[in-house]
Formats: sequence, C-alpha cells, structure tokens
Amino acid sequence: MTPIQPFSALSFRPKEKLTGADMLGATAFDQLLCRIKFHSLRYEGPFTPPSVKGTLVYPGDFGMFEWGGIGVDPVHQIAIANPSGGIEEPLIDALVS
Repeated sequence: MTPIQPFSALSFRPKEKLTGADMLGATAFDQLLCRIKFHSLRYEGPFTPPSVKGTLVYPGDFGMFEWGGIGVDPVHQIAIANPSGGIEEPLIDALVS
C-alpha cells in the first residue's frame, strides 16, 4: 500500500494483512481447508492485483456501508449505522486466458 492511497478513519478494514492464522471454520477441518485455500491464492494485502492462479480480494470490493438508513438518538448523542456485506466477505478473483 502506498502512502498516497488514503483510507478513511471510519473503517472496518483490517489493520494488518491477513495470515493463515486468521482463517476460521466451524470445525478444525473447515479451518484447515480455509488455510490451505488461503495459502494457494495470491494475497499481498489490499490492492493485490488479479492473477491466473487466483487472488484473494480482502477487504471485498462490494462497498462498505449501507447509506440508505441510519438511526440517531439525539438524547444519548449516538448514531447507529449498518455496515453492509462486502468488507467482511472476501472474494477470489482469477484471470482467465
């Protein structure tokens, strides 16, 4: 990531690059399969370009927030917004030749 690529302070993006230890599963076997798949893909952090072997895109590129609705409590001075799917849903991109 270059220093000229700005990121909003209001973000749910990971602070560090993902590692195999970040892969989860419902069972130990699921977790193992996720780790194997993760290590089979190209991943160099945000903005990893697509590859023929497959690239993990995380955070996802479906967007970040659902700007259509927000709840505001002026008495307690809080706002509640729903993060939409996208950032927590990694994608696999692959170039096809």
